Amino acid sequence: MGNGHFVLNTDLGSNHDYMAKELSKELTNTVKKYFEVYPFAKDGLDILFLYCNSFEAITRSVESLFKQVKRFKEK
Repeated sequence: MGNGHFVLNTDLGSNHDYMAKELSKELTNTVKKYFEVYPFAKDGLDILFLYCNSFEAITRSVESLFKQVKRFKEK
């Protein structure tokens, strides 16, 4: 559903901050587009994180999404 970015280096020790920022940006954009296509999903949407090596990426993604969710629902 999202635009998608291919990242070659997913080594645990490298660039947690970069990966977290990219994942949160991609997730936010995907949810925004999903709400545009399926406006009824604004009432409730489940998101599942699978095979994520960094808790920082999940935390930043959820925080970013909650910051944006009010703006998504208002539109």
